[in-house]
Amino acid sequence: MKVVRQIIPLLAIPLCLIASLFATAPWMRSFPASLAAAPLYGAAVLSVLVPFVTSRLRPGRLWLSITVDIVVFVVYALGVVLEDPLNVGDLWRGLYHGPSQVLTFALPLISPRSLMIAPALIVWAAGALAGECLARRWYTLLPYVGFLLAFGLAYAGTQRAAGSELPLARQHETVLATLLLLTLLVMRVAQAWVRQDETAESTQPDGVLPLRGLVVGTATTLVVAVVAALVVQTSAFPKTSAAPQRVPSIDSSRPLTPMSFIARMRPRTGGDAAQPVFTVTVDKAVPGYFPIANVDYYDGSGWSFNRTFRPSGGVLPADTDQLLAHGTTVTQQYHIASGPLTAGPWMPALYRPQKVTGAPINIDPASGMVVPVGTLTGGQNYTVRSTVSTATLTGLHSATAIPDTVAANDLLVQPTLESTVRKLANTFQIETKSQDALPLQFLQALQKDFRTNYTLSGAARGVATSTLTPSPSASSSSPSAPHSPRAAVVRALAKPTVHSSGAKHPKHGSGNTGKHPTKPPAKHPSGHQPTSSHTSAAPSTPAPSTPASASGPASDVAGGAGFSDVLASILGSRQGTPEQFATLVALVARSVGVPARVVTGFRVRSNGSTALQPGQYDVTTADAWTWAEIPIAGVGWVVVDATPGAYASSSPEKASVAPPPSTSSAPQSQNALVTQGNGGHAVTPKVHPPAASHASKYGVLVALLVALTILVIVLLLILVTRKPVRAARRRRAPDPRLRIVGAWRESMDVLTEAGLPELSSLTSAEIAELTAERFGADSAQSATTLGSAANAVTYSSATVVQPADADAAWQEHRLLRRQVLRTMTVRDRLATGLRYHRPRRRPTPSSPASWASATAARAEADKRSAGRHRSAGGRRRSH
Repeated sequence: MKVVRQIIPLLAIPLCLIASLFATAPWMRSFPASLAAAPLYGAAVLSVLVPFVTSRLRPGRLWLSITVDIVVFVVYALGVVLEDPLNVGDLWRGLYHGPSQVLTFALPLISPRSLMIAPALIVWAAGALAGECLARRWYTLLPYVGFLLAFGLAYAGTQRAAGSELPLARQHETVLATLLLLTLLVMRVAQAWVRQDETAESTQPDGVLPLRGLVVGTATTLVVAVVAALVVQTSAFPKTSAAPQRVPSIDSSRPLTPMSFIARMRPRTGGDAAQPVFTVTVDKAVPGYFPIANVDYYDGSGWSFNRTFRPSGGVLPADTDQLLAHGTTVTQQYHIASGPLTAGPWMPALYRPQKVTGAPINIDPASGMVVPVGTLTGGQNYTVRSTVSTATLTGLHSATAIPDTVAANDLLVQPTLESTVRKLANTFQIETKSQDALPLQFLQALQKDFRTNYTLSGAARGVATSTLTPSPSASSSSPSAPHSPRAAVVRALAKPTVHSSGAKHPKHGSGNTGKHPTKPPAKHPSGHQPTSSHTSAAPSTPAPSTPASASGPASDVAGGAGFSDVLASILGSRQGTPEQFATLVALVARSVGVPARVVTGFRVRSNGSTALQPGQYDVTTADAWTWAEIPIAGVGWVVVDATPGAYASSSPEKASVAPPPSTSSAPQSQNALVTQGNGGHAVTPKVHPPAASHASKYGVLVALLVALTILVIVLLLILVTRKPVRAARRRRAPDPRLRIVGAWRESMDVLTEAGLPELSSLTSAEIAELTAERFGADSAQSATTLGSAANAVTYSSATVVQPADADAAWQEHRLLRRQVLRTMTVRDRLATGLRYHRPRRRPTPSSPASWASATAARAEADKRSAGRHRSAGGRRRSH
């Protein structure tokens, strides 16, 4: 029991440090440990230790300690958190804008480093409050309230990081909260014990351990933790928020989708001049495909996506699918021309972006898409660093390459289209003579077949504006005339098609488009009211032509990505737009078990090849393009561009002006990202796509290991420095009398730690006798000298002590210490070094009324007396 009483007072500081680390641990869910562990855990430790140091130097000045806390935090934030000692602007931005950015920026919070300022401040405030209270021995509940508030704010600020692993995150949070409560409980017990020990009477020196309060507190803590764990892990605890919707909707503007944005960008006719879009400089060889967006959901009327774009400091996390996190790091520098990109919410960047500088962006970590916060401006420059896959479909070894099927949505084919798409795949397998081929080998053959035996449609130059472009050669030479056998196949396949009002995948919510003037909004399968209706075609889009007439000029109208348009164009006349070829390839790939998505952006060529070498390239509207991509394990997303290189008139593409590809009609999107009615960000219904959690499964274990490591380091520091600190505090007393008494008390502590019993109730003579018996006559002589000096200054108010006397006493103490250690074995010395005698409070001797003033007054009196004697002698000589 005596050992326990000696240990408990020593636990206050280590327990305070552990509690501070536990209160900091939730932040590691939103920040990567490699970035934030050192700054945040360092703030948790340093904030507790600084008040202890300050209170020892100037114990009575609270304002000074608070000032030191603030100054040290500012220096720490600039030097460690921001790693830029002169960047005061980022420090202010982190304090002012940091809380809102932490709650809205995409996870993980990697950049800018100012995002860590607000969490570091919360951690520092809680640690400094606890440190001040413990260092000054204020027996208050403020430290516990501070740690609980810091933990609560960290929990609230990082809750969205749980993602799909919410049940596992709740278990970790429950364990972490329980450990924090238990730590605070033991710290409270230690604090109560110190208070009791300090206020105990001399007749009750040992006090009583608060075991009853410890047991009751432990039981209460466990009950509260269990009840809280059961409550938060029930299904009724989390509530989903629903954004209110105006009826009628205030947003009636036309939707803008990436595919229609790119399709409308192309020149209307072959004679129209291409407009500059941007200039790009790459530092490594890359494929010449610069996407602005990727889409993965097809409902029969067109492609759409569901994305959650969050503000970002310009850094995207790596792909959560490690099988796709491969490629070459390529840096691109973009210069935006005063052209089409300044009127849309898109920005080109090679996939997959890692970091964007020079333009504020919003990101969707799941898909890797980046969009500008506003719109790009003419003359704007920005830089992108991307992980780029340089593999091509033709270069893949079909026998060893394995498609990555983790992304289930990229395998989705609408049930109403599944049988038809499967028939198409079988037809193309027969056409390409690859019935028994592997899926990738079949796609390679299909890409070659499309490029060789099919052509670009003339619809590329007019369908965006509902105009028709005659294609005489197509109508005269098409192999699928109205009465041909191929036309019959087209008619048979076109029957089960689905238009824009087709079924939706249950994981996707409908998007925001303009209200249809006649048809009311339809109900979403989830029960929410969508913000728009889905009609078979936009008012400005011409109706798709029938398959039977697809070979004539009317086939130009069938330029959209709707399923009937794709069948009418590609199967009916063996020609189509890039959007149609990409759609058909993606659907066929999915039907044979290969995930695929459609990507739209710009295809840049050099000397007729899409393999670009390092250098600068000018991109125009004639380079607007759409293609498909498939994920290959260990390689990344590979481009599948099956669009032919020749028009229906058999005129080859002119490389000098960049390819004049076709456009598609602008289908109604299910979820327009940008509209004119709300500043470029449409409000979509809340969806819950599957997303990997960024919270580490071992966060609690890492926090515990860090806490234990720091605890061991702190304990070692305490063991090494506690005795020198005690001696230095006594040796630096301003009164020489106190310094002599301090030397005697330090000697008594040394003798007790060396093995003598408690000496505080013995006289100096008795202490000298015990010292002589145990450590020899020399040690006893030094003890006698120190005891006599201490008795003189303690019990005699007439004794005048000079600073030299105090220095002599401390020199005698050092001699005593060396003599005692000289008589001990190595084992006894080690045991003595580990012991720490904690003396009871003793009355502090007070000096007589300012001994220094009395000495100064006596010296002044002697001076005046000498002056009078000299004056008297002078007068006598004058007589």
